[in-house]
Amino acid sequence: MLEHIVCSFVSSDRIGLIDDLSSCISISDGNWLESNMSKLSGQFAGIVLISILKSKKSNLIKELKKLKKKDIIIHISENISLNMISPDYVMNQNDINLTVVGNDRPGIIQGISHALNISGINILNMQTYISSAPMSAENLFNAEIMIQKSKLSDIDNLKHILAGISDDLSINIDIKIRED
Repeated sequence: MLEHIVCSFVSSDRIGLIDDLSSCISISDGNWLESNMSKLSGQFAGIVLISILKSKKSNLIKELKKLKKKDIIIHISENISLNMISPDYVMNQNDINLTVVGNDRPGIIQGISHALNISGINILNMQTYISSAPMSAENLFNAEIMIQKSKLSDIDNLKHILAGISDDLSINIDIKIRED
């Protein structure tokens, strides 16, 4: 019987880091299913979904924990169900994308995440970075946020709330809703 675990990790970025992680999975006869990884300020972090035979799961966990000797911080979540998404959520996960651009200042993500939270909307993926404004060279905050609405979410209300945040923080929030 197959089981699933999610392994998250953080380490100083270096050559061979993913090879170390994938070797543990391979020698335990696990299967690397999905992952999301990123480098930030010299650190490399990621999350990996792994399938493994129940009889081999304890060996995989033992191998992954050995990575601590290589200065890799590992967190393992066991007994993951691939059907953990609430039925209240729409199955098309790519239906709404937010693009945020504006002068950098504290509180941008807090304002947006709070609006999403009170609107019953889940953040699936978020990438943020600072760029230089073309004319002034001031710091511009940029975010690409993929969100998942619940069946009960009021998108018109969300647009209204985000418009208020956009005005308050002098940022531009573009909402792209995919209509199939």
